[in-house]
Amino acid sequence: MMRVVEARATLRALEEEVENFETEDENGNSGDGDEGSAADSEMRRAEAMEILRNNGATGGPYDGPRLRMYFPDEGSAALARRDWIGQGAVPKCVEMSSLGGMGSAGADISKDVAIIFFCTKASEADFLENVLSKMEAREDDIYKLSVFINPNLVDMGVTGFGMAGRLLRERLLDGLPNVYYLRTLQWGALTR
Repeated sequence: MMRVVEARATLRALEEEVENFETEDENGNSGDGDEGSAADSEMRRAEAMEILRNNGATGGPYDGPRLRMYFPDEGSAALARRDWIGQGAVPKCVEMSSLGGMGSAGADISKDVAIIFFCTKASEADFLENVLSKMEAREDDIYKLSVFINPNLVDMGVTGFGMAGRLLRERLLDGLPNVYYLRTLQWGALTR
């Protein structure tokens, strides 16, 4: 916790230095010869930001087993990264990705042990099948769990109730046990 406090104090001091430097420029003083101190300030700022990003934890990037969370789109994944990981509310072992899009195309899933899918839709079924088949085909036996939260994989507008919907249910949904289904009701929000 002390590292976080020190990093915040460093950032405040650097901001004050920048404000003082801008005030001196407005008064006509030139800032020649300050290139070395500017580089040093930028380096100190980057170190302080890294400490805040890691919530004071020391060490480099996390290299152990991971839990990957897939969101329906890039915007939700970015919002979760900003609000959850940026605040230090989520451990380093959690990765946020989106179903489809550029954010998940280059994601390293070799260390993923569990996957959580949030609100998957029928339009994302192809990508979902691709991810699950990659995870199940791995030979390291580290993959343990898939969790779907509020999946909407069978949709009349996308798959219909015909052959496409039936095949999708057979490939993805029939082998999965339903634990709970979240739905808003007058008397509550959780049903089995």
